[in-house]
Amino acid sequence: MTTRPASLIALHALASLLIAGCTSGFPLDDPDAGLSPDADPDSVDVGCVGPGCAAPDVSADVDEGKEDRPCEIQLWYPDLDGDGHGDPGAAPQSACEPPAGFSTLADDCDDGDPGAHPGAAELTGDGVDSDCDGLELCFLDADADGIRPAGDTLVMSDDGDCDDPGEAGTASPTGDCNDRDPRSPSAEVCDGIDNDCDGVIDQDAGCPCALRHREGGAYLFCISGRQWAQASADCNAFGYHLAVIDGAEENLWIAAELDRDGTEKAWIGLTDTAQEGVFVWVDGTPLSFSAWSGSNPDGGQGESCVELMGDHGDQGRWNDKECDEGRRFVCEREP
Repeated sequence: MTTRPASLIALHALASLLIAGCTSGFPLDDPDAGLSPDADPDSVDVGCVGPGCAAPDVSADVDEGKEDRPCEIQLWYPDLDGDGHGDPGAAPQSACEPPAGFSTLADDCDDGDPGAHPGAAELTGDGVDSDCDGLELCFLDADADGIRPAGDTLVMSDDGDCDDPGEAGTASPTGDCNDRDPRSPSAEVCDGIDNDCDGVIDQDAGCPCALRHREGGAYLFCISGRQWAQASADCNAFGYHLAVIDGAEENLWIAAELDRDGTEKAWIGLTDTAQEGVFVWVDGTPLSFSAWSGSNPDGGQGESCVELMGDHGDQGRWNDKECDEGRRFVCEREP
C-alpha cells in the first residue's frame, strides 16, 4: 500500500470539488461554507466561480452609466408657423430635446407664413419670396403703366416684391397691346399708336390728314402744301415720319392712293441733304429699292429731296426736287 502525503490528498479533494461545479457559489455538500457564523445565508451573494456558473448581469451598471453621461445640448429657434424652419432673428433656447414650436434650422425668412421657407415653390407675381432666396419672379410691365401684356413675359425682382417700375404682380390687369408705350391702352388719339388696343392705329382718332392702313401700318395723306423739312416736322408731330418705301408693292399702293385723292406729286422721306448723291431715308435706312423716273436723280441745283408721282402718266416714279418747294406729303407709321 502506497502512502500519499497529506498535502497531495488535500489538493486532490479541491480539484474534485471544482470539477463537480456549483449552482449557488458554495460546495454542493455544504452550501453554508465560507459564511461567518453571524451571516444570513439568504442575504449574501458571493457569486459563482468556475465552470457551470452563469455570467454576471451587468446591464444595470450599463444603464446607470448612460444616465450619468451629459446630453447633447443644441440651440432651438422659435418656429411660429410650424414649417420646420426657425426664425433666425428670434432668441433661441438651449436644450437637449426639442421644445414644442422650435427648430434647429435658423433660416426662415417669414416665420408668420408657413408657405415661405427655403425649398418652397416660388409662385410668379404673388409678391412673396416663398423660397427665401431674396428674389421674386414677376410679370413684365415694360412701360410701367400698371397694365401688363396678355402673355407671360417674366422679369426677376431683386427685392422680393413686384412693385418696382417694369414689374407687375398677378393683381395687375392685363391687356396692354403695346408695352413699349404707356399711352396704351387709353382713348384713341392721332399719335401713331393703337391707344385703345383695337388692333388699328389711330382709328377714329380725328387725324388732320386722310388716314389709310396697309398691312398693319398707318399712312396719312396730307394735302396741305409744305416744304420738305416742314412736311417732315408735321409727320413727326403726329407720331409718324415721311413715308419710307421698302418695295414695289408699297410704292405702287401709295401712288394709287395719291391718284385717288387727285394728287400729282407728294413728298416722301428720301433725301441726300447729308451727302450729295447719297440718298437715305429719314429713319436712317439705306436705299435698297428705287423707282427713279428717267435720268433721275439728275443732281440739279438744290434738288436734294424726293417726290413720288401720283398721276397716270408717270405714276409711281420718283423725282429729285428742290426741298423748298411746296408739296403734299405722305406720312407713315409702321405697325
